Amino acid sequence: MKETRTCPTCHTHLEADAEICPECEQEFCPVCLAALADSATRCDACGVEFDLVCPECEEIVPANVNVCPTCGFVFDEEAAEEMEVTTSPVSVALGAAAPAVVGGTVARPFHEDARCPTCEAPVSLEDGFCRECGQAFCTRCNQAVDDEDEVCPHCGADLFFDCPLCDFELTAGTEICPNCGALFPNYCTHCRQPLQHGDVICLYCEEPVTIMQRKSARVVHAIRMAEGMVQIVACPACGEQFNAGISTCPNCSFRLCPNCQIHLEPEEAICPRCGEDPEKVIRPPDPVLRCPMCRQLINAGMDQCPHCQQLLCPECLAPVSADDLSCPQCGIDFELYCPQCDAVVAADADSCPECGFVF
Repeated sequence: MKETRTCPTCHTHLEADAEICPECEQEFCPVCLAALADSATRCDACGVEFDLVCPECEEIVPANVNVCPTCGFVFDEEAAEEMEVTTSPVSVALGAAAPAVVGGTVARPFHEDARCPTCEAPVSLEDGFCRECGQAFCTRCNQAVDDEDEVCPHCGADLFFDCPLCDFELTAGTEICPNCGALFPNYCTHCRQPLQHGDVICLYCEEPVTIMQRKSARVVHAIRMAEGMVQIVACPACGEQFNAGISTCPNCSFRLCPNCQIHLEPEEAICPRCGEDPEKVIRPPDPVLRCPMCRQLINAGMDQCPHCQQLLCPECLAPVSADDLSCPQCGIDFELYCPQCDAVVAADADSCPECGFVF
């Protein structure tokens, strides 16, 4: 017999994992199932915080922001009351709750003065063009330029450069080459002083600037807790999922910056990308996650609960069935394994492309 519980508002019998009462529409925390107040952005029982949806562009934004990082919409008290509250404590989207990832790079954050010189939409200085109207602009002075310009007519800065490792043409301001993964350092790893684009030696300590290929970890979960944001990353070397604050992969010892998730060499005490000392970055606590069916503690990235054997989506931990080809909650497509040779096959395949086994 399926477990049930009673709604504290209207006393209707509910399923054990119900997040909303169908009778009185009382909402419950998806983590601890405590009753939530109307438009609550935080559960008073367990402390988990919820995301909001911007009324202008419908992007998910953190509950404590004043300006939407995607469209620039300014929230006031009246607008905040009209915003739709989502009762999901896990934010997988990387555009609002965490830095946006484009081609393996983390885009620079939006600034109040970083706006398109033509349509005034918020822009990332690294891009060199407006995603709204397509206007090209100088990444140094933020003035409009023509598409055929190679040098900014306003400040004289070069608008393009070739990657020194693979000769791929890049927009000035690019942090990581999307073709070969070369990182162009923002900070000197010896003295932590900022570097200018094109520097071959640090002007402060006179140490040479090294440009090298670096892998960055993929963020698979961005979990907002009362103590802060916890990012679960997949190791780019072995695929192990772990709390980014640990800095070193517990499976293969691959070292990452706990602040921006870029690969660090063993001897580097300063991250060349964000300038942080990896040993001094405050590590968020490990997230407390529970199986949506039996409510027992589980780890991020699990595809099956070890307690009740419920199949789970490894991305958002929603319950799934053995017949699901994609997650009904977050939409991610699942990879299937051939029972004959263990090769990865497409979810809609009729036979294994490696050994020919017919499903």
